[in-house]
Amino acid sequence: MDNPFLTDGIRNQLRGYNPYEWGSTYVTKEPPFTLMNSSNDKEVTEMNLPPLNKLNIDNGTSDNWMWLVYGLGIGAEKPNKIYKGWKQCSDEYFDNLNFESYYGLDFGVTAETAVVEVKYDGDRTFYIKEKLYRPASKMGIPLYEYLQVKKIVDTECLLVCDSAKKSMVDDLSNGSKFWVLFSLFFKLFSSNNPISDFMLTGL
Repeated sequence: MDNPFLTDGIRNQLRGYNPYEWGSTYVTKEPPFTLMNSSNDKEVTEMNLPPLNKLNIDNGTSDNWMWLVYGLGIGAEKPNKIYKGWKQCSDEYFDNLNFESYYGLDFGVTAETAVVEVKYDGDRTFYIKEKLYRPASKMGIPLYEYLQVKKIVDTECLLVCDSAKKSMVDDLSNGSKFWVLFSLFFKLFSSNNPISDFMLTGL
């Protein structure tokens, strides 16, 4: 708002986004920058809302996300992100959850290869744990061996892969045939496979 290059018209537009009464909030001075409720010095949440800006609401200009990003300059989540509002749990809590595990793999050669383990409680809650975040170029051995040696995934599991890297999916699939001899095999699906799409939407 104090940007000298902003016109009065732009400033007024930005002020119109503010959903809260003026002076009822402030932004912390140290990162992570957070919007705070002035009345109790606690973070603004759905359960801790400051007084609302009736004028902006009545005018239909109030927009919390636009205010956080463009009015205050806080890096905020887009409201349509599917992974919004996650809560943390300990590794021990996750490991003790008695639900079937599924795995997702996003290939990376110079960028990180990522593997996550996902559990679903059958109702509304997904539990996700990072299992691997490392470039394939730094593993020193083929990915399928690395997953086995480091015990990244269960010995028998569903592993959903990045379909954009078909050659890497094929390499992993071929490698898993070797594991069958040791009862270490993957039900391997590409993420554009109708079967895996069904599995994902059915979770």
